[in-house]
Amino acid sequence: LVKFLLSRQSKEGWFPEYGGADPGYQTLCVDYLSAYATRRPSDTLSAALERAVQFLQWFVHPDGTFGGIYGSRRTSVVYLAGLARLAPAIPAAGAMFETLATTMSRADSVAPSSVDIGNLAPLLTSTVAGLELAQGGLGAAATLPMATVGARADFAEAGLFVRSTPE
Repeated sequence: LVKFLLSRQSKEGWFPEYGGADPGYQTLCVDYLSAYATRRPSDTLSAALERAVQFLQWFVHPDGTFGGIYGSRRTSVVYLAGLARLAPAIPAAGAMFETLATTMSRADSVAPSSVDIGNLAPLLTSTVAGLELAQGGLGAAATLPMATVGARADFAEAGLFVRSTPE
């Protein structure tokens, strides 16, 4: 199953979700794959997770929210454990975790207190695991694209084009 999933990853770094890229649900995929990687590490899986995080970092907004009105499912949910698990090896994952974990309690963020019942158990499990993993420190964090004026990325396969501007 993991080999099949990895074979489906876009060269842009995303995994298909309902026919396209969806940053929110990709954080769940990263959570599960990173947990699997702790038990069955491989260079192939590590490279796929690196590509996934490099894609995801573009969808953290300056206000601390994530995803939302774009992507195949338009989700803004964030599963934190995978980011915390990957942070020591992938600095962008640590930066994402730090930004997104601090805003999870806000009303404009999807959190265990506000998520639909179908996502409650995995989101709560991932949130608790992520917070526990982060207690040991996340390592050096990178600067996310949202903090870089003029940053831009084109994900033509996904139909997503990101621009970081002062507005």
